[in-house]
Amino acid sequence: MKYSAGALLSLFNLDRKGLCPLYRQIYNTIRSSILEGHLQTGTRLPSSRTLASELGISRNTIVLAYEQLQAEGFVTGGIGNGTFISAQLRNSRPGKQYFSKPDTRPHVSRRGKAMLTAYTAETPAGNPLPFVPGIPALDAFPFRLWNRAINNAHKNITTADMNYSCTAGYMPLRQSLASYLAVARGVICKPGQIFIVNGVQHGLDLVCRLLADPGDTVWLEDPGHLGARSVFAANQVRLRPVPVDQQGLIITSAMRRSRNSRLAYVTPSHQSPTGVIMSLERRLELLDWACSRGSWIIEDDYDSEFRYRGQPLAALQGLMEDAPVLYLGTFSKVFAPGLRLAYLVVPEVLIKSFSRARRTVDTHSPLPMQVAMHAFINEGSFSTHIRRMKALYADRQSSFLQAAERHFGDTVCLSASDSGMHLVGYLPRGDDRKLSEAARNAGYMVPALSDYYLDKPRNKALIFGYSCVPADVMDTSVRKLARVLKPLLGRS
Repeated sequence: MKYSAGALLSLFNLDRKGLCPLYRQIYNTIRSSILEGHLQTGTRLPSSRTLASELGISRNTIVLAYEQLQAEGFVTGGIGNGTFISAQLRNSRPGKQYFSKPDTRPHVSRRGKAMLTAYTAETPAGNPLPFVPGIPALDAFPFRLWNRAINNAHKNITTADMNYSCTAGYMPLRQSLASYLAVARGVICKPGQIFIVNGVQHGLDLVCRLLADPGDTVWLEDPGHLGARSVFAANQVRLRPVPVDQQGLIITSAMRRSRNSRLAYVTPSHQSPTGVIMSLERRLELLDWACSRGSWIIEDDYDSEFRYRGQPLAALQGLMEDAPVLYLGTFSKVFAPGLRLAYLVVPEVLIKSFSRARRTVDTHSPLPMQVAMHAFINEGSFSTHIRRMKALYADRQSSFLQAAERHFGDTVCLSASDSGMHLVGYLPRGDDRKLSEAARNAGYMVPALSDYYLDKPRNKALIFGYSCVPADVMDTSVRKLARVLKPLLGRS
């Protein structure tokens, strides 16, 4: 059966000014017609010369399209012999699609469903919204120094660097981090215990996959970190919310709820989101529980470099040798979230296991960024940057508190903090979720504390990230936000 050029012509709708080449448009049209059952097996297509004349285009364009179709097995034959729809396409007959209609329902695994239903706060891409928590002062980012480090990393890259690298990360960076963590955070570790990961979420996911089975339990601070909650839920680990007081995680409450939990996730140096510091007594109690039960503690030390009075508090991990603690740190808070660079310190007994697991999951993090960060730390720029940011954030916190007192008055209860990048504003009256939604609709991001609870919320509050708002626009930003929120602050 021959398919006339005129009949085939009706199938084409060529865009002669589009970006897609004409030969590709012709190829796509014929290919789709075959798969959709419009062209039958054995059908002879018009010659390239005839079809080119009918379409008013170059014959070479048709030849290219036919050659591509032949290379992929849709047609057979060739110039001078005729071009036919391949006989191998046995299902191709008039009115019958080659494929059955696909099932487009979103079938996902149980683990996938857990991942989709896990709650996590969405941080918009691009320039940060005013008062979004956890975003550093990107307006004060040391672009010149960082660009130099990045350029040098790319300029000095070798053939060996372009191959697969160590699963744990760039050794010079791990050595720099081991020295830095020992001095700045009191972490006891060797470079071999450090794994460079693509953000805290990535590190947490790796820990979950390796150390917890679906159905195992994890202690979570309540209120607690939303991102961690999402990772555990996605891995089908059972969440056991544990109340937090002014001394941090209440261990006795945790023991009553689930004495034999496999994991405990804590933010002891600056609890997320309340900002309280876990007391030494609670830290020792938590370590004793983990040692006696064969459980693991995950210590997320997300922003504890920023302490405005005195030195940063020592990490929980450093309280004992061979502590059953997996320590997580990140460059997202102290430097920039766009780098997707963090680190995980594991006990020595787990080094081989994590190396093999990392090789299975994603092999390793991109090398040039690690090389640049090593140089940045090694030349002293990192320590200088942290000192600058501590002074800057202390100033921004002070500016925020003064502006909040002027524009919110006693409708929001705020107090200064010695550390961190956000403050919690407790509400004598008002629904924090409705207030947060109103702020978001007005272009601000102040999360509701209620969303950070797994159990029934015990306090209503808004979380204000002041670190990403310059001091010279702080008063204006707070005043505009107060105009949005104050009409709702008197309503319960």
